[in-house]
Amino acid sequence: MSDSNAAVKLLWQATDIDPADDDAYVYLGLYYNSRSDFDNVVKVYQKLVKYQPNQVSAYLNIGEAYMSFSPPKTDDALVYYRKAYQIDPKNTFAALRIGQLLAQSGQRDDALKFLKIALGDSAKNPTIASEAEKTLKQMGAL
Repeated sequence: MSDSNAAVKLLWQATDIDPADDDAYVYLGLYYNSRSDFDNVVKVYQKLVKYQPNQVSAYLNIGEAYMSFSPPKTDDALVYYRKAYQIDPKNTFAALRIGQLLAQSGQRDDALKFLKIALGDSAKNPTIASEAEKTLKQMGAL
């Protein structure tokens, strides 16, 4: 389809027809993200979690969208990262982001807990572990 406006309209209609099917949401999220339209990225994934409340990736996408605002909406992002982590306590990406945000806000002890979780999964997620290590070094904790 060459008309992106028509495609977006059809994708939104698809979310109304089958609100629990995540395919249309993913395409909408990619579309809006590629245009730096983070308000709509948030709206897309908030609609998805309404129908799929245990969809960890949707919460992470909302968190990342809030972090992409200028300036980042860190308090809003933290809520969604925490929700993702609550659903999946083994999610090292959520742990990393929570730790980074807590470190930024001066909550050192809580930040250390989450960053160490993210650091501990270096074999499976080396990029996440590397980011956690970098933040821990900046905090003087390594």
